[in-house]
Amino acid sequence: MGQLATNPDSNPVIMGGFLSGLQTANPAEVDAMLDDAVTNPALITWFPYLQASVLIDDKGLARIHRSLELGHSPIERYSHLAWGRASDPISGPAFRDLVMAICAKGGIDSALHMVSMRLVSDKVQKRAPLPETFEAGRSVLAAFELGTSKRQIQREDHELGSLAQVCLVGVDGERVARRLVRMLKEASVDYKLNAHDYDDLVKGLFAVQATAALDEMFTGDEASVKIGVRFVETLTRRRASPLDGVAPPTLIAWCNTDPESRYLIAATAGSLFKKDNNGAPFHWTALAPLLLQGAPDPTAMLSVFVRRLYPNSWGGSWATEMEGRARLLEQLDVCDNADLKAARKDVLDRLRSQIEEARVREAAEDKQRNARFE
Repeated sequence: MGQLATNPDSNPVIMGGFLSGLQTANPAEVDAMLDDAVTNPALITWFPYLQASVLIDDKGLARIHRSLELGHSPIERYSHLAWGRASDPISGPAFRDLVMAICAKGGIDSALHMVSMRLVSDKVQKRAPLPETFEAGRSVLAAFELGTSKRQIQREDHELGSLAQVCLVGVDGERVARRLVRMLKEASVDYKLNAHDYDDLVKGLFAVQATAALDEMFTGDEASVKIGVRFVETLTRRRASPLDGVAPPTLIAWCNTDPESRYLIAATAGSLFKKDNNGAPFHWTALAPLLLQGAPDPTAMLSVFVRRLYPNSWGGSWATEMEGRARLLEQLDVCDNADLKAARKDVLDRLRSQIEEARVREAAEDKQRNARFE
């Protein structure tokens, strides 16, 4: 320990390995060294790492809490408690209390790593997570604030999404889920974040707290609804819609509480059609016919479907791309609704005319392009 104390900026790995080996032979001496590291000005910066290098028993746990109370060790160093299964020996209640103590000192990032790695360890060991692990995860998510750097965002998002899907299930997670959705939505208003910055988290929230997430994202006054729709539309330009994680019956039940507005919102924000792979043709999702059949105004719903058919981007020929989408519209089941049949015919006629015009234009452009290279 003397060498590390003399040069506190040196790598503590060797010292950590030494303490790990010594603990079996002389645990009392290890305890004395770590007790000193809690307050020794030359060692306190590395105390969390040194403590994580050995088995964390009751004495070690008390030492960590004392270190947190004193506040001498950099809070980010407590993330070392997440690695190498260092926290595995800590009991469920003690683990929960430690995570909450780290959160209280501003160590949200360290606490997030700890719970995430605890869940990974549970999965690897094929054991069910303890109730206190879920409590710890909810505490972290309840205290989480948005990151301040792209690097931090990229590191956080996967862990946040995983925690949300495991720890926010059921009534205990609803309040936290609502807070997170509101926070993300509000931050997008003045572009403090892009929707896709936390796409894993958003996906997790819609997966486990569908109704709460839908409420927070798409209710309020007209301006608030537009913000939510824009958020999801921006997200789906890079990833699948988070509404894909909501079971269609759940989404339809949510729509039926305010049919005049919510069916159109679901049609705008949800996935109406998709491909199973790049070479496959488009097909309608299970949600699309439910929206068309349940909407108060099926013709208005069809207009949304048609608007969604036009691509935001494409590779190669626009005409070829739209031919596939026109075939998709031909396959849409409009039942025996005469108004829908007439509206679909009008749309198909217009689409075919646009496709033909595009074919002529693309052929002329190709001819002109080839002539330049002759």
